[in-house]
Amino acid sequence: MFFSPSTPSYQLTEIIRRLDNLLRIGTITHLDLSAARCRVKSGGLSTEVA
Repeated sequence: MFFSPSTPSYQLTEIIRRLDNLLRIGTITHLDLSAARCRVKSGGLSTEVA
């Protein structure tokens, strides 16, 4: 993807939002070794247990 000064700012905002969501720092709140799964809490968000 090529960015130029004419790229709309909402596109750049969306790209930054997506990049921010790639990696998150969190805390493991539940660990299931037999199923190789864990639940992670990051800020006010917590991953779902499937």
